[in-house]
Amino acid sequence: MTADDRIVMLGLFLSYMLLVSAIWLGVIALWISLIVICGITAYFSFTFFRSSEHFGKFLYFVLYVFLLIAYLALIYKLFGIVDTSTNEEIKPSLLNAAYFSVVTWTTLGYGDFRPIDQLKPFVMAEDLMGYIFMALLVSKVLYMAQKR
Repeated sequence: MTADDRIVMLGLFLSYMLLVSAIWLGVIALWISLIVICGITAYFSFTFFRSSEHFGKFLYFVLYVFLLIAYLALIYKLFGIVDTSTNEEIKPSLLNAAYFSVVTWTTLGYGDFRPIDQLKPFVMAEDLMGYIFMALLVSKVLYMAQKR
């Protein structure tokens, strides 16, 4: 594990710890964790193109995407979402929270769940990260193909 990888993992760990502390600290901890996530996402993206180990970094990138989706699913699980069929706020199961996170990340937006008002900025951030990460995924694949 390189120094870059350790920085990213430390940032993810810090974000998850802030997420857990959000139960006591509230939305401020969520905002700080989101800022940390965005910062390490930018850092990780730039380090990919500096690395000589492109395939390993690519696999690490894919793992990172899954960890980000899981991180955001935990936010939805802890704070709740709205079931649009009943228009009631619910604490979703882990499966429904992960489903909502994946649907948001991929910008599908089926409409069976929506965020509570307090989490709308996080949903917007997840949408933007989904767009950016899909573009990064394509650029990394093309970059690796060009290097061969």
